[in-house]
Amino acid sequence: MAYIHSELEGVNTMKKLLILFLFLLAVTPLFSQSQSLTWDANSESDLSGYNVYRSDPNNTTPTKVNPSLIACEANDVTCVFFTDDTIIYGISYSWVATAVNTTGNESGFSNTYAALVPNPGAPSAPGNLREFNTVSNRFYLDWDLVPEADRYEVFFSRKQQDNWYLGMFVTGPPTTEFQATGQRRWAKVRSSANDQVSIFSQIVALK
Repeated sequence: MAYIHSELEGVNTMKKLLILFLFLLAVTPLFSQSQSLTWDANSESDLSGYNVYRSDPNNTTPTKVNPSLIACEANDVTCVFFTDDTIIYGISYSWVATAVNTTGNESGFSNTYAALVPNPGAPSAPGNLREFNTVSNRFYLDWDLVPEADRYEVFFSRKQQDNWYLGMFVTGPPTTEFQATGQRRWAKVRSSANDQVSIFSQIVALK
């Protein structure tokens, strides 16, 4: 939710303005150099439009990417979208949006949508990664077959979302077995084909 604090006619009144809850969604394939985004329409009568901002690891401060305000009236669902066509393959991007009213007040940032833009020709990411049949510190993982993949790379971490390391390569069927003791671990996997790698699968916590 985003709020703007306004002072109306000299009276110190806190006005909730331009409530903005965006669910930025990928609606075009990430194999092109563009990313389409969409969000919920605002209902405020003084809505003027929206702005979209983008950041990446080299530019952590969100920068506006729409050249002009995305003009939109209240409750209008025909204009709540934007296509960012200035992205580069292999970069992780994050997008947020704001709403702007007719006097130029701008809301805070929406929730964030993040995506890695893979290289063209990269294989699909493995789906449905899961752990099964854990016995005496031996862990078994499997995932959906990626037909174009020539191998899979399995990564582990002792801290979720941090310090990932490549644990093994799998060149056969999409399944693997490994032994681990001590700290709890997390796992994720990606596929590889002709030296191009996919984005990662979802993360699973190993029991």
